[in-house]
Amino acid sequence: MPLQLIERDITQSELERMNLGFVEHGLEHGVEPFVQTRYGYAVVDEGRFVGCICGLTSSDTWFNITG
Repeated sequence: MPLQLIERDITQSELERMNLGFVEHGLEHGVEPFVQTRYGYAVVDEGRFVGCICGLTSSDTWFNITG
């Protein structure tokens, strides 16, 4: 059966497997795993939504913007 590309949110177990794959890949290349923290911020003006941003960080030196 050919592979299918389906637009949907991934499940928690799929997310965990994906993250484990990144850790495994990093270890194969000598990169120690690290803990990331997700942050999300919304901008409001008098209760009205203006915009937002979310991302990941693993230190105080960078913030990786995500979706």
